[in-house]
Amino acid sequence: NPWYKGAQGKAPLEVHENDNVIVISGCSDKGAFEYTFDKKLGVFKYIKVNGKQLLDKPMEYNIARVPTDNDRRGKGGRVYTNWTKIGCYMAVNRVYTCETAANADEVTIQTHTGMAAIYRKNILTTDSRWTVSADGAIALSCDVARDTDFSDLPRFGIRLFLKKAA
Repeated sequence: NPWYKGAQGKAPLEVHENDNVIVISGCSDKGAFEYTFDKKLGVFKYIKVNGKQLLDKPMEYNIARVPTDNDRRGKGGRVYTNWTKIGCYMAVNRVYTCETAANADEVTIQTHTGMAAIYRKNILTTDSRWTVSADGAIALSCDVARDTDFSDLPRFGIRLFLKKAA
């Protein structure tokens, strides 16, 4: 049974949760949806709308990009060298806390995470608030704190691996 089921009369949201995932499902004027949030990764693992899976693999936080010529040669090549030294190209997200709250209009997932290469200290930490509305919309608010011991980051973003259209 879901630990939360929205009020009848509205398109109710249902939430099922275990140690690994949070599954949020509902129905809007655009159809039925089911989203699976991975508590170990801190992102959505599956996004299903009208029975169709939209992601090829889980979303991921990302701080790396392909270096430009200026990154490699500008400032004596220090920029790219620093990115490599701090582990930008091998950084993974670690979830420290994950909390869920629900009401009739939305489900909120709050996470505190750190991002680093496995053998390094955190390059950055995030406090993220994912909100799923009763209409199926997903919103993200993310506060990021970069460790100032490290050089500027190439970028910060979230990658979505969408399935190719048939």
